[in-house]
Amino acid sequence: MSSVIFETPSIQIGKMVRERRLELGWTQLQLAEFAGVRQATISSLEAADEGVKMQTVNKVLIMLGLVSLTPEFK
Repeated sequence: MSSVIFETPSIQIGKMVRERRLELGWTQLQLAEFAGVRQATISSLEAADEGVKMQTVNKVLIMLGLVSLTPEFK
């Protein structure tokens, strides 16, 4: 019987954030400053802490260029 490893959306987002941040050559502190959040929040997000607010996740994803704003959300 093979085991299937399932990644939650929190884990997937955390990995995406970390990978993109490193691609850009940014520290967690730099990303936090750019996104207007605390460094501890970036650390929590990358660690798949499900307590990070969706609004904060969106701010970070936008700052990293992983999502963009559409006209109706501006």
